[in-house]
Amino acid sequence: MDIYEINLVIEKKQFTKAFCTEIIYSLFEAHKEEFKDNKLEQGGRWSQSQVRNSKYLEKEIETLYYSQNMWGVDLPYPKSVTSINVVYDRKDYPIDNWYENIPKDKAVIAIRTDRPNVYWVDDPNDKWAPQIAKNINNFVKDSITVYNAIHPITGSNCWDNDRSTVTTIPTNAEHITWLTFFGPELVNKFGRKKILSAPAYKIVEFSDGGILLMSGPTPFGNKKNEHFEEWNTIVCQDKIAKHLGLGEYLPKTR
Repeated sequence: MDIYEINLVIEKKQFTKAFCTEIIYSLFEAHKEEFKDNKLEQGGRWSQSQVRNSKYLEKEIETLYYSQNMWGVDLPYPKSVTSINVVYDRKDYPIDNWYENIPKDKAVIAIRTDRPNVYWVDDPNDKWAPQIAKNINNFVKDSITVYNAIHPITGSNCWDNDRSTVTTIPTNAEHITWLTFFGPELVNKFGRKKILSAPAYKIVEFSDGGILLMSGPTPFGNKKNEHFEEWNTIVCQDKIAKHLGLGEYLPKTR
C-alpha cells in the first residue's frame, strides 16, 4: 500500500530528546479537545485511557526519539494509521537510502499515512467521505503544528516510493507539492513578496518568518462537495512553480 508523507527537513544537530518533547506535546495540545470531549473514536496508541495516564506522553517521546527509519509514534486520527517518525544519517542506515536529495548533516521529520486515508474520491455516495475529509484536515493541522514546534528549513509531500521531491531548496517544479513549507531562509531567498503573491489555494505565515503555500484543499484535487470547494490541486502546483520561476510541473505517471 502506498504511503503519503509530509517531510520537514531540519539540521541533524537539532534532533534531541527536548526536540521530541516539543513535537509530542504540541500535537497533544492540538488534539486535546478531542480527548477532553471523548470525541476520539480510535487514535492508534493515543486512546482516551492512555493519554489520561501522566506517564504515557513520556513514553511516546521515547518512542519518537528512538524511531529512526521506523513508523514511530501513532497520531490521533480516528480509524486510520498515521504516524510521525524521524530519519537521519547513521553508518548502519545512511539517509540516502531514504532521501536522495538530503545531505548527511540534515534530518527529516516525516508524518506518514496510508494513501486511502487522504485520497479523496468524488463520489457523493462514499460513506467514508466525512472521515477522509477529517483525515485530510488533520494532516494539514498536524503539519502546521509540527512546523511551529520545530521550525524546519523546508517541507514537502511525497510518496514513500519516490522521495525525489524532498529537498533543502526547491529548484524545479516537482518540488512544489500539495503542502510546501518555506523556512525563513528560503523566504529570504525567493523573496517574501514573491511567495505571498503566489497563486496558491491558501497561504499561511508563521511567527518565525516562514510561509506555507497550500495548492488545494485536498492532495490531488476534487469537485465541489459538502466538505471542500472545487479545486484542481495539480494545476495550482503548476501555477505556483511558474510564479516562483521553477518551470513547468510534469506529474509522474503512477
